[in-house]
Amino acid sequence: MARGLLAFLAAPAKNRTRPQGRRVQTQQSRSCMPRDLVEKSTILAPVDFSTNSRAAALRACDLGLVSDQRVRLAHALDLPAIAQRKGIAAPLWNELRESERREFDALCRDLEHRGASLVPYFEEREPVEMITELASEKDVGLVVMGTHGYRGFDRMFLGSVAEKTIRAAVVPVMTVKENEWDAASKIRRILLATDFSPDSENAVTLAMRWARLLEAGVEVFHAIPATETGPVFAGSVATAGPHVSELRDEALRELQSILARFSEAGVPAGADLTYGPASIEIVKRVTQYRANLVVLGRRGQTRLSTAVFGSVAERVLRQVKCSVLIAPGELASDATS
Repeated sequence: MARGLLAFLAAPAKNRTRPQGRRVQTQQSRSCMPRDLVEKSTILAPVDFSTNSRAAALRACDLGLVSDQRVRLAHALDLPAIAQRKGIAAPLWNELRESERREFDALCRDLEHRGASLVPYFEEREPVEMITELASEKDVGLVVMGTHGYRGFDRMFLGSVAEKTIRAAVVPVMTVKENEWDAASKIRRILLATDFSPDSENAVTLAMRWARLLEAGVEVFHAIPATETGPVFAGSVATAGPHVSELRDEALRELQSILARFSEAGVPAGADLTYGPASIEIVKRVTQYRANLVVLGRRGQTRLSTAVFGSVAERVLRQVKCSVLIAPGELASDATS
């Protein structure tokens, strides 16, 4: 472990010099996430009336308050095709429509006391299609949604709706895994997981913005993959040759550069460097740091790859117990085409 990076942070910003080496903050990296992507006016919050979905709606309202954005609370009523046929159990389907509408209206009333500006949206439609279309509207800068569905079918959330939304969305997606009580609590600790790629630069931008708005602390975390360092035993590298030292030195320079940017933005931040599989080490560090939110990039491998929602992000999303904010990647447009 290389923690407390650093005496570097103890010095006043005006007395610091930026470390030399490969920079994260390049024009090419910044182009992946336009400035206006984090300066939108609407947070999209899809709901399905489950407890987890309600928790996500609560978090969306709180985020809307601190960022001065309205919250578009959206529900998709996904009826089977037979419901569209005249004369086939019509009273049953109409009652279901009315019941869902009443429940949606009740949820909107329950959320009004959070103080956020709510914009209700109810549509009879397939959920992923509705979410991705609404997320692509110019005023939407963030999707906040739950990961466990109400009905338990594969169309509901983790494994389907949430993952498909993350794959297709051109804006950041926050998945909320907490219960309503925890989701209503403030986010105090943000873990920013980075591999210094362009996708990770998008994550840095997001983490910095939300940390400022939420007045939260940030830990910047990087794991040097075991595939690059050789076998790993008990958190240490079995064979620490020159190549490993070079990777470590380069990672430290990158972390210092990111920390300097957080310091200049007035965001309290530290860093942690370790060795091992990224997803495993991130999940471990989330628990150790007691993070309320994990921020990381979505890595697209190839145009034809199923890993547009990268394996690291997917594993982290499945295993951590806190909210996860995933930044859009370079291939976000490919995912929607």
